[in-house]
Amino acid sequence: MAFGNPKLSTAKNIITIVFFFFFGSTYLLFYNTLLNLSDLLATHFDYSLSYTSTFPLFYNWFNFLVAIILTVLASFLKKFPFNIFAHLSFVIHIILFIVTPFVLVYIPSNAAGFWVMIIMSTLNGVPTPMNASVFMGLSGMFSGVHSAMYFIGMAAGGVISSVLRIISGAIFKNEPNSDFFLSFYLNCMVAMASYAMYIYMYFAIPITQELYEQTNIANAGDETQTILKEETSLQAFIRLIKKMAINLFSIGFVFFVTLSIFPGFFTNTQYKALSSSFEQASVVLTITTIFMIGDLLSRFCVYIPIPWNKWLIFIFSVSRVVFYIPVFCYYYIPYTTPWYMFFIMLLFSFTNGYVSAWAIQIAYKEIDPADMKVAGNLVMVSMNVGLSIGGTLLFILSSTLPNPLDGSSSA
Repeated sequence: MAFGNPKLSTAKNIITIVFFFFFGSTYLLFYNTLLNLSDLLATHFDYSLSYTSTFPLFYNWFNFLVAIILTVLASFLKKFPFNIFAHLSFVIHIILFIVTPFVLVYIPSNAAGFWVMIIMSTLNGVPTPMNASVFMGLSGMFSGVHSAMYFIGMAAGGVISSVLRIISGAIFKNEPNSDFFLSFYLNCMVAMASYAMYIYMYFAIPITQELYEQTNIANAGDETQTILKEETSLQAFIRLIKKMAINLFSIGFVFFVTLSIFPGFFTNTQYKALSSSFEQASVVLTITTIFMIGDLLSRFCVYIPIPWNKWLIFIFSVSRVVFYIPVFCYYYIPYTTPWYMFFIMLLFSFTNGYVSAWAIQIAYKEIDPADMKVAGNLVMVSMNVGLSIGGTLLFILSSTLPNPLDGSSSA
């Protein structure tokens, strides 16, 4: 069996596989940075709303809107601007990394500062879907190995961000402003390195441009093919949705629970056994890191050959939602220890990566290469549907449920 793309040498296959790993890592890098700084952001703003439960609401719905726009463009444009969107995704990410710590440090942390930061984090909804729109499909066109490394990189980005946050927090333990700057700039270095890799790949590895052109040619077709197929762009789009429907529902259910409600709510949980704010912050960072590690490990386990099908994966995704309800109800009280939450976070993060990756993998097996770019955007839309609905529910729960430390019994 050939390793990677047969048109590339072994050395270039290895190089591009590494590149796609980093392209995947930048997908949620800014979002992960915000999540890893949730211990600081939770107390930074002097405002009635919680930042860590509010920003996912705006970010996810805006991300969903951008994903819809990109999907429509991929479906109906004869030439999809892959290269332009790739550059924009990196440039906007880098700008956000550079500007955000200045916003946090130099704008007052009152209501005005709160909403300025909400706008900043929401703007991340532009480069994130652009990254997926370009590299999710492009990795699959390179080879199955490249696609696998892109998805592994998506999970690894969270681990990278967590490690960088741990380093920053250790250096500036009691200096939040310095911690903000170092955390964002360390992550920015990863984004800048990934951007340099893309520029090199685009100009030094010609197959990149060839695959862009092949996809656009396949999408445009010629008049003879159009007559033979008797299928408009809209009909092709509907056909693809029908073919992928079960897998798209599975992905939506997965992200509804894991990336919105679950970590968003439980990273704000207080623990009776932990008295100091430093201990509370350490637990938040630990929970986040465990989530990222579990998600990463699951991406490797996906490639253990088990004959799952789309219906079993759909059942698993729905089961996670059903299982979450009693866990949420039982643990909505102050813990005597965070160890229970560490275990549950690992369980949910592992199943998040495992079930969603299988759903995507099964969906892609049924897709023709000419439909790959639209399929990649549909996967992105289904993720954002789950994230948006979950983020909305997170905001409602965080705004309406009482503080669990007020008059509750211990677990």
